[in-house]
Amino acid sequence: MRILRWGRSDQVGLEAVLWLIPVLGVGSLLAGVIDLWRDGPIRVQTELPDGLVEAGAGLQGPYEGTVVLANPSMSQHVVHLLPHLSAVLLAVTAAALLLGAVRDLGAGDPFTPSSARRLQALAAVVAVGGVLVQVVDDLARNHVVAQVPGLGNLPVTFELSFWPLAAGLLIAFVGEVFARGVALREDVEGLV
Repeated sequence: MRILRWGRSDQVGLEAVLWLIPVLGVGSLLAGVIDLWRDGPIRVQTELPDGLVEAGAGLQGPYEGTVVLANPSMSQHVVHLLPHLSAVLLAVTAAALLLGAVRDLGAGDPFTPSSARRLQALAAVVAVGGVLVQVVDDLARNHVVAQVPGLGNLPVTFELSFWPLAAGLLIAFVGEVFARGVALREDVEGLV
């Protein structure tokens, strides 16, 4: 039976993918900044008030729709861009932590104290950062929608997914396995 080995092409390919994450993230962020300079409208998906939409064919609310802020101010553009910025920062941080772990793997020794620390840090970044990105997104959406004339007082809404917490917990478990592997190796080397 042939055991697959980690080769140079595997290393280069995975590092290229991890470098591509920040490049694409910054590129999409720059596209958002260019959109800001063009002073285009802001489109936000949100829950609409019951009185705004006429019920027909037995349909009942709540209704969701796209709210368009036709002439947003610079501050509204910046607030609308904040969720994107926070998501890009999260992705870049996670990619940097993974890149260090991949380089340890390429050096032939993935079970190092630094890899264990990187995985623990990645777990915290994914869990806490993932929730914070959602909160920033909801705050920005609520702020922009509250300034649209004619909508009245829309309820402030927050939608949180617990997937970042679950993913962070799983990564923390893997990080702990790495940390215990490092400790076991140090104990075994101390015996020899």
